[in-house]
Amino acid sequence: MNLISFFSVISISLLLVAKAQEQPNDQVCPFGAYTKEAPSQENNLKACKEYQCNSCCTEELTEQLVLVPLQMVGILNYSQCDGGLSTACSNYMSYIQCYYQCSPNLYPWLHRVTRRLENLPICASFCGDWYEACKDDRTCVDGTDWLRGFQKVQVGDDPKDITLQCKTGQPCRKYSEVYENAQKFCTEMWPGVTMYQTDESSCVIPGDQGHNKNVVKAVEGEDAPFSTCESVHYTDTGMIVGIVVGVIAGAAMLTALVIFIIRTKEAKKHKAKGGSQPKPKEMEELNPATLE
Repeated sequence: MNLISFFSVISISLLLVAKAQEQPNDQVCPFGAYTKEAPSQENNLKACKEYQCNSCCTEELTEQLVLVPLQMVGILNYSQCDGGLSTACSNYMSYIQCYYQCSPNLYPWLHRVTRRLENLPICASFCGDWYEACKDDRTCVDGTDWLRGFQKVQVGDDPKDITLQCKTGQPCRKYSEVYENAQKFCTEMWPGVTMYQTDESSCVIPGDQGHNKNVVKAVEGEDAPFSTCESVHYTDTGMIVGIVVGVIAGAAMLTALVIFIIRTKEAKKHKAKGGSQPKPKEMEELNPATLE
């Protein structure tokens, strides 16, 4: 490395450090092609809606995650073997992808400068369920490492149009043949990114916001921020119809009440006026003053 290259590397590193220091660590997102630098509101997420009030991912990514079974997520090909994923396995893969790509609460496990996720502790209970859901599905990964076990293939004219596919001659195998158990599954699929953790108080469960909030605060302190969205993120057609019907019914009841009150007042006025009018003939005949 010549002197100019050396100083260039040093300058870039200093800029990255300065940029990281400008932004609080709890306002950064994992580094990735579909993630933002900092979380913000996304109103049109097609999936992962539990994160749309403060999301690290974009609408574009969730258009891929809404499919069941999963097909492509970024450059990762989940339909790498004939038949694709089972519904159960696809759902768990979606949980992981939503959590990794969209959650704004991963900052305790992000590298300060590179924003890369490091050793995210996944609870053994989740790993076990995930493994059971996927053990009979198939993958053509070379070895166990999904970061290096596929080959990049150009699928379009744009240099960025690439996908990860099976290496030449690499057969499809059941997940249970690639990973002996849930621990190896959670540790070896994304080595250095995720890890298997038996202590439930210090590990995360993708999709369980309440549990993960406690873990973040245990790691970062009670004052550590944790972003949680409301369970209902949008008003659907059923809700709109219900509101309209309720308003109409309420207006009808109010109108009926007003009409009833008006008629009651009119009836009282009419009765009061009736007392000063001449009495009917039959009543006059019973009046002693008119008797002869």
